[in-house]
Amino acid sequence: MAGAFSTLGNAVAMVALPWFVLTLTGSPLWTGIAAAAGVLPVIAGSLFGGGLVDRFGPRWIAFTGDLTSALAVAAVPLLYHLDMLGIGTLVALIAIGAAMDGPASIAAESRHPELARLAGFRLERVKAVDELI
Repeated sequence: MAGAFSTLGNAVAMVALPWFVLTLTGSPLWTGIAAAAGVLPVIAGSLFGGGLVDRFGPRWIAFTGDLTSALAVAAVPLLYHLDMLGIGTLVALIAIGAAMDGPASIAAESRHPELARLAGFRLERVKAVDELI
């Protein structure tokens, strides 16, 4: 269930945050920069995610990645309502929120065999349910 919330949050943030930038600035350029800030760190994080999972373990990386992402996204409305959210800060928060999404996703998927064994399910079924979610 946590994976479903994480995936849903990432999908919503991928659309909502650049849209928020467009609403705030009216600038297609800043909107594109915000969209890139939400995607490029995921790609970079995915390149190094396997090494992080091997070094720190899948539970720690999945937890840390999802928590980092959630805190960065939660900071956006908080700073906005405190009138402390500039465009640079917003783009940085988007990038920080996305930075650990790749490693967290790799960590979650690396736990499929363990979860299948614990649940008494075939690995194919666990993977299918995960993809369905």
